This record gives sequence, structure tokens and C-alpha cells, in this order.
Amino acid sequence: MRSLGRFLTISSLILVVLVLAGCPAGSNHESPATNQAAALVGDLSENPLEWNAITTQIDRHRSYMSTLYGNDPALAHAMSTEDAKIPADARFALVTWRQQADPNWFGAKIPGKVKSVEMVYWNQQPGAEDELTYLQLEGSPLQPSPHVSPSQADQRKRYITSLKAAVMP
Repeated sequence: MRSLGRFLTISSLILVVLVLAGCPAGSNHESPATNQAAALVGDLSENPLEWNAITTQIDRHRSYMSTLYGNDPALAHAMSTEDAKIPADARFALVTWRQQADPNWFGAKIPGKVKSVEMVYWNQQPGAEDELTYLQLEGSPLQPSPHVSPSQADQRKRYITSLKAAVMP
């Protein structure tokens, strides 16, 4: 019985020494707290990354990943099971990134450089007609894209506002 106790004590000491040897003091290998490559850089009136994440998509063929963000009314709309009218104060943003390898997890993919930010919201400026507005931002820093036709904008508005929320616990 006494030898078993001594064995466990010695084993514990060896384990502690091995763990400490594997963690050198002053190591410069620190994991960044945030993924700076995926940050939204540009003159945005609001940061959609601070809104609710509604759903995500992955396009493996083109190596893109997207997350649909929305404010509280947009989330409520995306969670509804009926085809209700989009609330007047709903704001949606579909952010698409190029995928990159995760340096901390072999085989995993994380967001890389921003490809685009697509915003959908109600135009509620005085004197303006109430309509859903579509704005696509691209580049670094993010700038409005000049390549979007009215028909493409209508198609993207319908698509983005039709996305349903992922199942949430």
C-alpha cells in the first residue's frame, strides 16, 4: 500500500515536470484574440457583426463562407414560419468571406478576406418612397459596388430576406 502511494506521488511529479517542459516561458506563439483578416474595414454606419447571427452558408466550390446578420426585427422575421411582411425597422447584412485555413486547427476553415457585404433595409428618409434598399459593398476598404443592376438588386433583396434562421436552442 505504501509503495502504491509513493508510485502515485512520483508519477504526479513526473507529469507536472513534463507539462511545464512543454510550455516554455516567454513563448512568442500566441493565438490572436480576433481574426483581423475577417474584419470589416470601411465607412459603415453600423457594424453588422454586432447584430444577431441568423444563418450561415458555405460554398465549398468557390471557397466562400457567408453569415446573415440582422437586428432584432430582422431576426424575428427570419424566425417566423409564415411569409409575413418585413418589419419597417429590419436591417439585414449578408457578409461573405473567402475561406482560409485555420492556423490553430488542422483541416478547419475560417473566414479570411471579406469578399462583400450586402445590406438590405427600408429606405425611410423623409420624402422618399418606402422601399427595401439593397447596397452591396466590396473591396478594402469597403465601398459601394458599381456593378449591381436593378434586376440583380431585386433578386438579391428577395433572396436575403427569404433566408430563414438556423435552428437555435
